[in-house]
Amino acid sequence: MLTPSEALTTAAQIAVALAGFAGVAAAFGTGALHSWSQADRLRLRLLLATGLLPLAWCLLALLLMTTPLPEALIWRICSVASGASLLAGLALNIPSASSLAPGSINRGLFFSSGVGGLIVAAMQAGNALLWGLFWPFFTIVMSSMLICIVQFARLILLIRT
Repeated sequence: MLTPSEALTTAAQIAVALAGFAGVAAAFGTGALHSWSQADRLRLRLLLATGLLPLAWCLLALLLMTTPLPEALIWRICSVASGASLLAGLALNIPSASSLAPGSINRGLFFSSGVGGLIVAAMQAGNALLWGLFWPFFTIVMSSMLICIVQFARLILLIRT
C-alpha cells in the first residue's frame, strides 16, 4: 500500500509530465498562440489547468505534511483548496465554452467533465467538513489528471486530422 507522500510524489511527477506535454502541444500547434481560435485557446487553457492544478495540490499537500499539523487537518485544508480552485476554474470556463459556436468543441465531453468536477468538488466539501481523509483529496488529483490525459489525446488526434 502506498503512503500519502509516495502517492503525492508520484502524482506530482505525472502532473509535471502532463503540463510539459501541454507546452509541447502549444509549441507545435498551428501558428502563434494569439492567432488560435477561441476553441483551441480554451482547449489549451483546460489542458494546462488540468495538468498544473494537480501539481499545485500535490505540492500543497507535501508542504503541509512537513508541518506538525494533525493529518486530518492537512487533508481538510487540501480539500478546501482543491475544491475551491476547481469550482473557480469551472466558473471561469463554462461561459467561455457556452459562447463558442456549435460544433467547435465536444460539448458532451466538456459538460460531462464539468459534472464530474462538481461531483469531485462535492466530495472535497464532505472531506473538509466530515472525514478528513487522504483518499477523497487524492480523488480530485487523479480525476483532474485523467481529464488532462483525455484532453491531450483529443488534442493530438485533432492535430493529426
